Amino acid sequence: MFYFVLSTYGTNEFSTKQLEKDYRDVAYATVRTFVMKFEEFGLLKAQKYGSRVKYKVK
Repeated sequence: MFYFVLSTYGTNEFSTKQLEKDYRDVAYATVRTFVMKFEEFGLLKAQKYGSRVKYKVK
């Protein structure tokens, strides 16, 4: 999934909902686990916009 994020979004921001749809309707729980794990590893950066969160490859 990380390679998909790199090739699809590059350094652009994306939301979990956008990734869920673009990755062929993968389950939200899978996407959420992915972004949390890779944020923990330091590969993704989270940016809050009110109640929404966008992610970006570091």
